[in-house]
Amino acid sequence: TEEGEERRVWHALVTQQATSGFRQIFVSDGRLVVTRLTQRPPGELSAGAVALLIERELRSSISYIKRLGYTDFDRLDLVVLADPEVCAAVESRELPVTTLTAHTPRQAGEILDYGEVGPEDSPYSDVLHAACLAAKRRPIVVLPTEKFRDRSNTDRAFRAGFVSAAALTLFTLLYVGSLLFDAYDTQTEADVLTAQMATEQQALDLARNKVKGFAIPLDDLLLVGQSEESFAKHQINPTNLLRSLAGTLEPSYRLVRLTYAVPAPQQANSGGATPVKRGFPGFGGDNKKEAETLFELRFTVRFSGDRSQPELIIQQAKDLKDRLARAMPDHEVSVVQLPLNQMRNQVLEGNTAVGLPTGIPTADYLVRKRL
Repeated sequence: TEEGEERRVWHALVTQQATSGFRQIFVSDGRLVVTRLTQRPPGELSAGAVALLIERELRSSISYIKRLGYTDFDRLDLVVLADPEVCAAVESRELPVTTLTAHTPRQAGEILDYGEVGPEDSPYSDVLHAACLAAKRRPIVVLPTEKFRDRSNTDRAFRAGFVSAAALTLFTLLYVGSLLFDAYDTQTEADVLTAQMATEQQALDLARNKVKGFAIPLDDLLLVGQSEESFAKHQINPTNLLRSLAGTLEPSYRLVRLTYAVPAPQQANSGGATPVKRGFPGFGGDNKKEAETLFELRFTVRFSGDRSQPELIIQQAKDLKDRLARAMPDHEVSVVQLPLNQMRNQVLEGNTAVGLPTGIPTADYLVRKRL
């Protein structure tokens, strides 16, 4: 080789085909460079004549591949597949190659692990070629001219465009189909909902007809439900509260009136004015206490004591307050008005009542639930 140049490697294969003749295949860098087919002369040829024919055609092919980049400094490995006599005759000749390998087609098939591709003395490589092509998954063929390359690119672009158009068409069909299916499904669901609404309307009409015959009006039942929700919201259990209240009353006492109130929130004017006071009906009081109160329970108890003994009635009212405080330890119990305030025409001197009391002896109580 010349200095600064790399030695290129070429491979040549010469075989004999039963249907055509002698075939030469030249490969370089794993790519097919050229292939030539020479017809076998008619008549019987000796092994030496066949070897001479192979040499002549090989030299002719070498002169051709020199136009494609082959030089005398390159490496050329030649493989000849023929019958044993021709192989021996070829090996005895001086060929313009770097290395020479001669085998029968059967030996080559065994070396390549293709199995038995023909008899031992057969010179033909048709079966071997077929087995070799079948073993290659993706044979690479490089077209040597620019025209063929452009045509190949055009064909690939056409195929890619066709595939893309087919894919877009399929996607469009699928999209239209999905829209139609969604429309059908929506219509079906709308029909089902319409039928359900009609059924519910019939059930509602039947329920309204039944409610009209109730002994208790529906509005009153709704008010009861709203009251229960209000009690639950303000953390009050009316049942337990009334049970505690009933447990403190004597058999002779009568509960005259009972009211339940929730303090209203304070509201301030936007101009910085004094907040409006909101209290309980009939109670008054300051906003600071009301803001800390969950609810207030006010009730009036009528006593059955002797009206001529007001001190005894007042003591009964005070005792009831103490019992309420013990029965409701987490509540604030107070007496708003004692029976003495309701006894008119009465003059007290010390602890002795001089006048006779009039009116019904009652006392007003207030129970608060603080935060």
